[in-house]
Amino acid sequence: MNKLILVYKDEDLNQPKEVWVGGEASDEENNLTFEALAAEFDEYKVEATEKNEPHITLKLEPIDGEEPHTYVRDITLKAEQKDNVVQVLKQRVK
Repeated sequence: MNKLILVYKDEDLNQPKEVWVGGEASDEENNLTFEALAAEFDEYKVEATEKNEPHITLKLEPIDGEEPHTYVRDITLKAEQKDNVVQVLKQRVK
């Protein structure tokens, strides 16, 4: 099993802050949602290594204690898209 997590990071935060966490959904549903969001927000992608640049990261990661063969995937977007991404996640993930 895996889950979707959206985190926010800006120059005032030492650690990213979770702004949205997905509920119970199948791996297939989460993968489809991740792919759809990656495609929809492709023009807003940025490098996560930029210093002092606010950004959000959508992570697809295994649930603690679950299958070790699952893997982590993520995309990083401009922080200005946070509200838009949260809205799409709320619509797609019940």
